[in-house]
Amino acid sequence: MHQFWAVDVQQPRGKTPEKDYFMMVIGRYLDAFLPEKSVEEAWVCAGTSYLSAGSYKKDCNGLAVSRDVIGEAHLWRDRKLTRPTFFISDDLKAEIDAAGLRIFQHHKLIDV
Repeated sequence: MHQFWAVDVQQPRGKTPEKDYFMMVIGRYLDAFLPEKSVEEAWVCAGTSYLSAGSYKKDCNGLAVSRDVIGEAHLWRDRKLTRPTFFISDDLKAEIDAAGLRIFQHHKLIDV
């Protein structure tokens, strides 16, 4: 479903990076965005897709997604909502926190 692979990072003077780096391609696409349940000011229509009105917490907190469509998915991209570019479940976020990992800036959405 998703692709992961290690990245060989080369540093000057033959130094070795202090940590490992990986790349990922998200292979699950869902149609979970619900504009009619979202705060109107939180999104904009861009032709056939939607975008968050901004990348700030107040913008993302106003976006609604369907719990029924998401189901048991933990990592996905939305077919119509193209910004933010991908989404993670609360369960995956809890596991990331428990493992002490750091991830990208993210915000909670409305779960309907």
